[in-house]
Amino acid sequence: MTELEKYILEQREALDQVEKPRVEQIWKGIQQEKTNLEPTSGWHLQIGKFWKWSLAASFALLISMGIGLYLKTTSGAQQVDLADYYPELAKQEEVYRQMVAQKEAGLELNNEEKIAFRDILSELDQLDKLHKESLADVPQYVDNDRLVETLLRYYERKIRILERLSKEIEKQKNNENRESKIHL
Repeated sequence: MTELEKYILEQREALDQVEKPRVEQIWKGIQQEKTNLEPTSGWHLQIGKFWKWSLAASFALLISMGIGLYLKTTSGAQQVDLADYYPELAKQEEVYRQMVAQKEAGLELNNEEKIAFRDILSELDQLDKLHKESLADVPQYVDNDRLVETLLRYYERKIRILERLSKEIEKQKNNENRESKIHL
């Protein structure tokens, strides 16, 4: 027999006696606590001892996010031109820009046409994004001739896509005219 078992056998009488709970005192305590409680909404705001530091950190985070957003918007406004780094390409770039502007001005898309030609418009958006990314790389890679060729090809590709879009719109209008003549 182990020591624990010996102890339990020796103290059996004392261990078998169960103390009766004092029910009246328990209920009195419960009722007192219940009357002391004020009705609450269930929402509790607990402010710890470091609330000032938490507030300061929140303000610092908001200020840094604001500064970051400001810098992002202002840096995006500064557009790099090829002519800034390659003056000999200024005329060629200007000619391309004028051609692109003419092609874009010639396109007046209504909502139906925008939906019908969303693939081509999406391709134009993607091309513009790639062009902006490439322009951002110009200051780092001034001596990279391939980058310059890529940037110039951007204009050529955009002009081709705009011409393709213009032809597709013209085809659609011709088809609509033919169908309207047939129905008359």
